[in-house]
Amino acid sequence: IILALSLIIGIGVLGFLVPKLALLFEESDMELPLITRIVLGAGSWFVPVGLPLLGLSAYLLFGWLRHLARNADARAAVERRLSRVPFWRRGFQLLVTARFARTSALLLQNGLTMVDTVMLAGRATGSAWIGGILAGKAEHIRHGGSLSRALEETPVLGKALGSWVKAGEASGDLPGMFNHAAGRYQQQWTAFVQRAVNVIEPALIVAVAVFVLIIALAILLPILSIN
Repeated sequence: IILALSLIIGIGVLGFLVPKLALLFEESDMELPLITRIVLGAGSWFVPVGLPLLGLSAYLLFGWLRHLARNADARAAVERRLSRVPFWRRGFQLLVTARFARTSALLLQNGLTMVDTVMLAGRATGSAWIGGILAGKAEHIRHGGSLSRALEETPVLGKALGSWVKAGEASGDLPGMFNHAAGRYQQQWTAFVQRAVNVIEPALIVAVAVFVLIIALAILLPILSIN
């Protein structure tokens, strides 16, 4: 909501308010402050150049997202690159692991085989990259491989979930361990999202406030000079 309001404010100010102010200041025939000249220059370029570029960018972004939705290989490649980005990597790991653990616990409790559980839980992660890897690991498990070893070798899920699975295999309560792991990762995911919101929301508010302050100064300084 804050981001949408910010865009609306920016489009309204630069697209409609600033051009009208430019006409007013041109009629006054006065020396304008630097900040006013910068804002007026940005406003004069915004409608003929900025709006078309903004629309083109939105169109290209929409087309790219549709391409990713239809092409699992392209989506997997993007996820692989994003998994190396520090902030994104942590959130991606927590969300994918929580989904996999919760789905695995549910499927095992309802009597599905380990092979089917790994394959279906991999799809339930929502990640084409991890889902494809886990589909290969399911075949490995079908031929006698260890689940904990397969998960340890899977990117993102890593050794942490593999340790939970080892404990479940040793205790004979693998669904219960998956449930415990899912609860732990869900708590960490919730805390991660809350921290992200606590940073992003005030940052957006400050950005909007700075933008409004710049526009206000650009308007008020010439008016004060006239007075």
